[in-house]
Amino acid sequence: MRTLFIEPQDVWLFRDGRPFDASSAHRAESLFPPSPIVLQGAIRSHQLVLKNVDLTNPRQIREAVGESLTFDGALNLNGLTLSGPFLARRKSDGSIERLYPMPADVYQLKSGGFEAASLHSRISELVCGTSSLLLRPGGDAGKPDESPRWLTEEDLKKYFAGESFEGIRADELYEKENRFGIGRNEQWVVKQGMLYEAEFIRLRAGVGLLVDMDGYNDAGWEAGLMQLGGESRAAHYETLQQQVPLLPNPAALPTYFKIYFVTPSYFGNGVEPKTKTWHDFFGSEVKLGTVAVRGYETLGGFDWAKNPNSHEAHRPSRRYIPAGSVYYFKNISGTKIPESLTEFGAEIGFGRFILSETKEW
Repeated sequence: MRTLFIEPQDVWLFRDGRPFDASSAHRAESLFPPSPIVLQGAIRSHQLVLKNVDLTNPRQIREAVGESLTFDGALNLNGLTLSGPFLARRKSDGSIERLYPMPADVYQLKSGGFEAASLHSRISELVCGTSSLLLRPGGDAGKPDESPRWLTEEDLKKYFAGESFEGIRADELYEKENRFGIGRNEQWVVKQGMLYEAEFIRLRAGVGLLVDMDGYNDAGWEAGLMQLGGESRAAHYETLQQQVPLLPNPAALPTYFKIYFVTPSYFGNGVEPKTKTWHDFFGSEVKLGTVAVRGYETLGGFDWAKNPNSHEAHRPSRRYIPAGSVYYFKNISGTKIPESLTEFGAEIGFGRFILSETKEW
């Protein structure tokens, strides 16, 4: 297992799952951090470069990086597994610090900090939830802060302990930058009505993406340049010598616990598995009490193995629960803690979570 830290050499563009070109849409929005689909594509493409694969030879491509992504069934990526990507930053001592998305079950205090909401069953106090359990902020709830925030590991520990924390404003880490362009024909002549706008991401100095990678051990992954995201913008990567682990999960499944997702996840029934049961993940029965989810993310992608002029090159868009979502469970007879919680893409980083014991509800 190696941990890559990837920093931009320019602005980045990571479009969401909606197909975009100048003739069908006028604005392309960036989804940041990018999805695991984007990172696996960039890493597998760079592996082809490192191995000097003939891109006109499908057999060589399959031998180097496996098959195209398929939504149903296990993925064949020639042994590649990923965890992430995660937002991270370089500290003053040179070490790398992992950052975490704001949990969906927190509220802002009047003092300006944040704290996890508590579970209640009084419907008049409803903030969000399903089933018979509801999440309610305390009496010191202040006006909601609409600016996105990120948590350090110390912030996350305070969140799980029920203590207040501050977090880091997103604009201290990156900013969004709008740029305009216009479509042109094959002769490079401007086409009428083809004005479009694209949203780029400009990261602050020392801020980048962290991804844990296993399976590709070829020379060249120690450090170098690669292409990443829309317009194939440049990125510098390096293999870290330090370990940057997620907070550890407990050794055994508690009676009452919550799952905090650190990467997006897919379930065929919206917020639940297609089968509406969690047996396959936890070994036996667990009961979902409530969820805190801020909307959904639409993810699709582009399959470069297909004819780029064909509609088949656009992967179908699907709705994923975003990172930061929180699920509350009661363990009835569950026996295991899974490595990931998703019905698609566990091999490339979807469904990563941190589990924490909670009070009885």
